[in-house]
Amino acid sequence: AIDWLSWMSPMDDEYQDMLEAVVGSAAPTRLVQALAEAAKKHPLLLLRKAPYLKQVLANDAVAIDRAEGNGRSGVIVGQNASGPLVAKMDSRLVKLTVKHWGFNYTESTWTALLDIVSNAPAEVLYGCGLKMGMKDFLETYLRLMFIQTQLRTSDRFPRLKRKYGDMLKAFEKSNPEEWETWLNTEITDLHSLGAVRNVLMSCDFISHQQAIDYVKKKNMQPDGSKD
Repeated sequence: AIDWLSWMSPMDDEYQDMLEAVVGSAAPTRLVQALAEAAKKHPLLLLRKAPYLKQVLANDAVAIDRAEGNGRSGVIVGQNASGPLVAKMDSRLVKLTVKHWGFNYTESTWTALLDIVSNAPAEVLYGCGLKMGMKDFLETYLRLMFIQTQLRTSDRFPRLKRKYGDMLKAFEKSNPEEWETWLNTEITDLHSLGAVRNVLMSCDFISHQQAIDYVKKKNMQPDGSKD
């Protein structure tokens, strides 16, 4: 039972205020460092904010127009790899850019939250943290990674991708059983790609051979025989 998730702590409001300050500005280094230290010392208090953090990320990546993006500091606005579409409107041709969730994101926010959360001890982060909303948190990042890799601006997030890749490696090392279970689940809004392992392969987090090996392992019976 995880009834304690609803318990109150004197530090809850303090951490909430700090997180809101981080996502509401250019992610001040001082606050990010303080929250990263809190994740080390009080990981459970920080990790139960995971649903809030996931919602912050989901809202941040809602599609905006380029003019709005230019007016917000640190916003990466994607460009379709094939360029704008051409459509006919009122007997004339116009260029259209189709945008959807993940087309843009605030780099400082996504990087800061990853820096903070990744400082929690791995045995907590990938243990009970998975029951506290960390899977949804990780999947929100993976959705963004997949969408951004399809855009012309995909070279704009190597640092974020590297940090996320380090978290994936830590997940696999710390809790291999839950890692393999996660690989075989599907991500909301990415059902057409199938299991998580397919999305990871599309984003170059795992190789094609690794994906095949994971499937073989999934289909292996406890006695070593195949289904």
